[in-house]
Amino acid sequence: MFRTEEASSFDSDGTPAPGKPREISQAHFGMIVKLVYRHCGIALGDTKKAMVVSRLSKLSRNLGFESLDGYLAYLESHQDQESSIEQLLNAITTNRTSFFRHPEHFDYLEKWLAAEAEKSPHPEHPLRIWSAACSTGQEAYSIAMVADRIMQEKPGFKIRILASDVDTAVLKLAAAGHYVKAALNEIPETYRSFNHLDSGEDGWDIPPRLRSIIVFRRINLLRDRFRFSSPVDVVFCRNVLIYFRPPEQQQIVEKIAAHLRPDGLLFSGLAEASILPATLFKSLAMNVHTLRIRDSESKS
Repeated sequence: MFRTEEASSFDSDGTPAPGKPREISQAHFGMIVKLVYRHCGIALGDTKKAMVVSRLSKLSRNLGFESLDGYLAYLESHQDQESSIEQLLNAITTNRTSFFRHPEHFDYLEKWLAAEAEKSPHPEHPLRIWSAACSTGQEAYSIAMVADRIMQEKPGFKIRILASDVDTAVLKLAAAGHYVKAALNEIPETYRSFNHLDSGEDGWDIPPRLRSIIVFRRINLLRDRFRFSSPVDVVFCRNVLIYFRPPEQQQIVEKIAAHLRPDGLLFSGLAEASILPATLFKSLAMNVHTLRIRDSESKS
């Protein structure tokens, strides 16, 4: 979720001052920590202070403040303003992602979807997949490439994808679906050729067919209610839980479990398997999980 950056250096007027590290007071850092934790549950430790300074220095310049101190004073007096909090969260929660990150997950997903299509080639409702921290869209579009190939093979089998993030800025980039040339190298050749992906001078675009099966929406995993009309079949929630404290991790996991179909899939990050309670989930493969069937469910 966080990209490590060096702290920027500024004089009091906001201009760069080489060799002079910019600092913020512990009171202001404490305010940022409390606001981020209160509004999205992410815990910022002291090791993130340099990153916070760098991100907020850039934000303050983009917003037209003459200095970081000016922005912090403004934020202090506008803590209850929704737009101010959204700007802060967008600056702090920038994600790092890539296409087909952890390719073994997408191999597993393809086999599982193919089996689902064989069991029910004409389901009454589309199978639903949720990318719960989609960032700039690479994960969601990777899922879409896998899903689309299954649907092309089984025309009556429908799949829809919800892609969400707390950061409205990255959601706009994701919805635009435009990427730099180098990102094509992250996509396996089989999917590049299947989707006729090729780049021009200014990058390349996700095909409309793939965009049509994805809906992008802002969802705060900790604070928002998950308004799903029926259980979700597959959830990708990877490399997200590690940025929350244990109580918030438990809340998010329990909310996901409550909306995942009993034999559905949850894909977690490589360091997150230990976070999932064994009473709720059982492992199917490396960082692939499904809900445990409770005794009351097995008897019904």
